[in-house]
Parts: sequence; C-alpha cells; structure tokens
Amino acid sequence: MNENTKEFNLRFTVRNVLRALCALCTVFVFCPAFLVSCSGQNIKVSVMTAVGGMSAYGEKVVDPHPIMLVCLLIPVVALVLLFVKKLTDTGILVQLFDEVYIHQEEMKLYEKRVVKFLDAFHKEFPLKEGMGIEEARNKLQLGSNTKVIDGILEILKRNKVIKEDKGVISNYRFKVIVKEDEDAMLREIIEAYLTFGFAPLATDLYMKEHSKQKKFKAVFTSLLNKKVLIRLDEQYCLHKDFYEKAQQAVKEIAAKKTVVELGEFREFIGCSRRVAVPILEHFDKSGFTLKTSEGRILK
Repeated sequence: MNENTKEFNLRFTVRNVLRALCALCTVFVFCPAFLVSCSGQNIKVSVMTAVGGMSAYGEKVVDPHPIMLVCLLIPVVALVLLFVKKLTDTGILVQLFDEVYIHQEEMKLYEKRVVKFLDAFHKEFPLKEGMGIEEARNKLQLGSNTKVIDGILEILKRNKVIKEDKGVISNYRFKVIVKEDEDAMLREIIEAYLTFGFAPLATDLYMKEHSKQKKFKAVFTSLLNKKVLIRLDEQYCLHKDFYEKAQQAVKEIAAKKTVVELGEFREFIGCSRRVAVPILEHFDKSGFTLKTSEGRILK
C-alpha cells in the first residue's frame, strides 16, 4: 500500500501534469482540423480554423472560437518553461532574478573577474576590510544595469565566493591580519586621539609627523574604515568615543530647549569653534541634526 502510494506521488508531479496538459491542448487544436478535413467536401482547413471560424458555400460551418488559440499557446509556453527549468536544474542556466537567466559559463567569467579584482584590492590594501559596493559594481563593467550586477553579486555571496558587510565586499576567506608593528601603530593612533579629545590636531599635520613610518597611512585609514576614528572633514578627525559624547551633548541641550546653538554646544563640550563647526556639520550630513536659521534641531 505504501509503495503504491509512493509510486503514485512520484508520477503525480508538476512536470508530468504540465506534460499531460500540453498533450490535451494539442489534441484539442488538431482534432477539429482532422475531423473536418476527413469529410467528403473539398475544403481547405488548418489548425487555426477553429480560431477564426469557417464558411462553406456561403454558410457558416464553424463559428469562431478564439479560445482555441490559448490551447495552442499553452503547450508552447509550458514546453519552454519546462526546458528552462531543466537547464536551471542541471546548472546550465543560472537564474539572476525573476525570469532573467545567464549561461553558467558567463557566470564563471564574472566570478573570475570579481575574485581577480578583489585579490588585487586585498593585496594593495591589506588592512581594509574590503572594497566598497559601488566600486565593485563599476569593476564588473556591466554598465548601469544595477539589478543584473546585484544579482550576480548575490549569487557569488550565496556560493560563498565573496562576502558583504555594511556595504563592503571581500573574498569569502579574506581576513585583515594585523602584524606586530601595525598593531603598535594602531594603539599609538587610538591613544593619541583619546588624548586629543575635542582638540585634535589637523589630520595633515598629524600624518606629516609620522611620514617616516611607511605603513602609518594604511593603519590610519583602517581605523577610519572601522569607524574607530570619524572623519569630520578634510581637516579634522575625532575618536568615536568623543563623537558619541558630542551627540549626547546635543541631545541634552535639545531636551531643555529645542534649538541647539553653536556657542552653547561649544561651551557644553569645551572645544574651540574650529572643531565645533565641523562636528555639527557632520551631524547634519549624517542626518542626526537639521540646520535651521536659529541653530540645529534633532531629526
């Protein structure tokens, strides 16, 4: 009993049902033509006779039945879908999204291209977590068809060829490895900016002081990428702890009075105008505050 039921379930599949429907629809189209053409009259008929109707000797013999056109189209569409399904099941076609497919060989070319430019990027910037998603899209060289590009990248992520984190992609097995001398630089920079507080040195000046250290710029950039340091503008950076303290200061001022004025904010955190202005402007750009004619308000 169980074996018979199992055998029945195997036969009763969507594919077999579609095949049966295709056969029935084909019969429905061809049978009227066969029966009419076998009559004793010399009448020219075709498969489409049932669609447009037929007249003989000035009389209507067969009324138009446009619905029969559907019986002809259904098997064609079904067969195409079955063919595409078979190609995707065997891996010959790769589905990007909806009804968009590409050949597996083309997909392999895109995979090689992505792995190659990410390998080159990791070699040049070993301390960066990865490449920005927009840069990766441009590297794929597929024009402005973002949907297709994102479909390809999504498949590569699913196949564990690449990984993405916060808009940054990298090869799946890539990890940032900090060497001993680089680790010392990391700690030196972090301690320096914690000491600076709300009075940081101009970034160019700070970099110039360490220009003899070859890896210093790369280490500094890695801290920016990890958001340990926040770049306020071209001139100043701030440690994330002090950036968060500045945000908290705005919230406390706004709790007492809706509008946060520059002078009041500057006095609250104890910094100069040259640092307070870029902090507030960064808040505006990030959507934390909104600048009005009277000052800043929380968004």
